[in-house]
Amino acid sequence: MALNTRLDVMLKAEASLTPGLAIPVAPTTIAKAMALATGTSADQADKIYAATRSVNASTTDSLDVATGGGLLDVFGAALALAKVKVIVVVNTHATQGLSISRPAAGVPIFTAASDAVPIPPGGVFAVAAPGAAGLATVTAATADLIDIVNGAGVTGSYQIVIVGTSA
Repeated sequence: MALNTRLDVMLKAEASLTPGLAIPVAPTTIAKAMALATGTSADQADKIYAATRSVNASTTDSLDVATGGGLLDVFGAALALAKVKVIVVVNTHATQGLSISRPAAGVPIFTAASDAVPIPPGGVFAVAAPGAAGLATVTAATADLIDIVNGAGVTGSYQIVIVGTSA
C-alpha cells in the first residue's frame, strides 16, 4: 500500500486596539506543514488508522495499535504499528469532554503513564513527529495502547487518525 500523508497546522490571529486616528494591528501567524512519503524512515509512514468512534460515559476506549490489537487500517487489514508518527483526535460531541491518555501499557506519547490531555467538546488534539523515531515506539503488551477517556455524563464521540510505520 502506498501512503502519502500531509499534515498542515496554521494559526492566524490579529489583535487590534480601539479605532482612533490610526488603528494599530498586531498580526500573528504560526504555520507548519509536514509531509510523509511511503516508507519506514524519517519523513515516511506506511500505515494509517482512521475511524469515527464513540465511548460510553465513565469508560475508556483503549486502542491497541500493535499486532493482534484488533484495529483495522483504512482498507480493512489488521493494523500493526512499530512506530507512531501522527495522532489527531477531534472531539465531535457538542457537550461531552474527552481526554487522550497513556495507560500503564500505553504507547509512550506522554512523559509518564496516566498523563492525559483534555479534549473539550469540539476540541482537537494533534501531535506529530516526522523523524525516524516518530513520537514513540510500539511494543506489544507493554507499550501498545492509546486511551480515549470519557468522564461522567453522556456517551462521547470522536474522530481519530493515527499514522505510523510497520518497522
